[in-house]
Amino acid sequence: MALPPAMANFNAKQTAAAIFARRNLPLPYGAQELHLTPAHVYEAAGTRAVSDALLERMFPTLPAMELWHFTKPDILPQIIQQKKIRLSSVARHLDANEYRSFLEEHGYSAAESKKLREKLAGCHFYLSCTEVGSGSELSHWNVFADGGDGYRLRLRVSPVKGDLRRIRYRPDERSLLSELDEDLKREIGRTFFPFGVSRVTAFSLRQGLGYEDEVRLMVSNPPRDWVLGSGKERYIEIDLATDNEACRIDLVGVTCGRSKDVPIIKAALNQHGFAGVEVDHR
Repeated sequence: MALPPAMANFNAKQTAAAIFARRNLPLPYGAQELHLTPAHVYEAAGTRAVSDALLERMFPTLPAMELWHFTKPDILPQIIQQKKIRLSSVARHLDANEYRSFLEEHGYSAAESKKLREKLAGCHFYLSCTEVGSGSELSHWNVFADGGDGYRLRLRVSPVKGDLRRIRYRPDERSLLSELDEDLKREIGRTFFPFGVSRVTAFSLRQGLGYEDEVRLMVSNPPRDWVLGSGKERYIEIDLATDNEACRIDLVGVTCGRSKDVPIIKAALNQHGFAGVEVDHR
């Protein structure tokens, strides 16, 4: 005999709480505060403790650190003159399969996937970097710095509200969210819909790009007057060497892909207030 709906929901919430605990994601509130729909489990209204813990477990926050950012020849003069660095909208990649495949892997319908990808487009802006000394340096020169004719910037990145995390490139490995969803699906026929799922999606690329070894600075929901451009070409700019609510970014060094650029770049840096920035060549 089928249980009355109220009892079935009570049992499902208790089971979900036990599953979260087994995955070392205990609820800081009672199981009955969870919200159930026919397809998903949501956190209690107005809370995000489990979602934040899940994000942190999957993509640990990085401390302030120095990172490499590779750029094309025509971009560096703009950065030096304007004293700003641009963070692009995640929307630039929404037509690629990387976000769609991640969401479908975790049980979101096509309609939900589309809605979440649109949310990514509107809320998140990122700067791609890699760790100093990365073994993928050559591929970065080739792909992001015009085959080596561009520049490698050394940035000191100090997040405030911004997320600084490593991108996860593991197309054949189950994530913690995948494992959690498998347990929930098997035992109560639902999957977990974490608060801020678009942030989780933005740090997990489901394709073989591990050679990029990316560390991503992502700023979510910036002030409206920060956002420039339109559509997929929207972006924000962060003033270099300036404290702000998202992330302080300092230019520490420039490596030229062509040695003859060194005196030109040094002169430009001195002219625009970056006299202390080191300049060298490959």
